[in-house]
Amino acid sequence: MPLNNSTSWTLISGIYVAAGGENYITIGSFRDDASTNTSPGPGTWPGGSYYYIEDLGVEVATPVEQACCLPDGTCSIQFPGECLLLGGSPAGPGTTCLPSPCEGLRSARGPGAS
Repeated sequence: MPLNNSTSWTLISGIYVAAGGENYITIGSFRDDASTNTSPGPGTWPGGSYYYIEDLGVEVATPVEQACCLPDGTCSIQFPGECLLLGGSPAGPGTTCLPSPCEGLRSARGPGAS
């Protein structure tokens, strides 16, 4: 969706929660010209785009190992991103596998369910 406001700010707002392993944040459109929707802008400028960015915040939190409930009902200590990559559900900071927070999840899913 092209942003066509040439007289004032256009608010773009959102939250992205990383799964883990990310190293960069990239802002902009990086599709080739054929895959990019365009719309003529005001004035005589021949093309391209530019962005003025005001108030960008990035919060970096150090991941904490925690209990991870795996699809087979077992519990393993993992970082949240690793847990998700294994198909598991992170149980939350400070959780451990003793006692296992996964016991109720396995019975609620039924035998062999994932």
